[in-house]
Parts: sequence; C-alpha cells; structure tokens
Amino acid sequence: METNPSQHCVPQQMIRRFANERNQLRALRKSTLTIAKRPKGPKTILWKENYYKDNSGDLDAEWLTPIEQQFAKYYPKLANEPWQTVTASKEEGEAFVDWTISQLCRTQFLPALTDSIMPNKPLLFQAAYATNPTLFHNTFRLGLFEHLKEVYTLPGWK
Repeated sequence: METNPSQHCVPQQMIRRFANERNQLRALRKSTLTIAKRPKGPKTILWKENYYKDNSGDLDAEWLTPIEQQFAKYYPKLANEPWQTVTASKEEGEAFVDWTISQLCRTQFLPALTDSIMPNKPLLFQAAYATNPTLFHNTFRLGLFEHLKEVYTLPGWK
C-alpha cells in the first residue's frame, strides 16, 4: 500500500475534531503568525509532501496508517467520553498505546533533534545521513517506538 504525497504530521482524525459544522477550520501561518483568510479542510493543513518516504519505503503506509486505522475505531469514544471509569478492552488498550506512542514518534521534533546532533558525529556518519536524512529519521522513529512500547507495557502501567 502506498499513501499519497501529502503526508500529515498530525492525523486528520485529530484535525477534524477542531473543525466547524462545515468541516473547516482556520489555520495559522507560522511564518507570518497570521490567520489564513479562508477556512481550510483537514486534508489541506499540517502536512508535508512525502514526509515519511525514504529509499527503503513509505513509513506512513507501512506503519502509521495501520496504527491509525486500528485506533480510529476507538478514537471517537475516547474523545467524546474521556472521563469514563470503565476499563478498556485489551484490544482497545493496545490500540491506544500504539497510537499514543506513534504520535510521539511522528513529530517534527525527531528530525530536528537528529539534525542538531549530527555535527558531533563522525564524518562518515554525517555523510551517510546527508545522503538520506529521512531514512535516519524513520529508523529513529521506529526504534523510539519499540523502546517506548517496552516502557508503556511494563507490568503496573495503567
């Protein structure tokens, strides 16, 4: 499966929660700190072209989209009724944990962090990074996901 070139940094299901009754919202232009004159739909904001594609594949199609589709079944319930005290089912809990961790791993913070530490690395490492930075970012995203999943699923976590 391949996703289209417009890959969101924030899932559309979350963006839609802030839309008005016509499924539109106002966007902030970060470069000028001004509000866009025309309302926008969720598909047209918070995305970058081929943000998760690298030489080895499409992280959005292979990893993020399946996690989001699994959690999409439970997201409205959580968003609409967050204060219920009923314990989630095992499947719902696993979907929530995977989705939450994937949100931490998809942020623009990870590429910025990688860029900031790269000058301190050996030249060969810097050259490999310069060849395909997105591959490094995606590898870091997957590794962080696996590490955080270990932490979040330790006995005693609720």
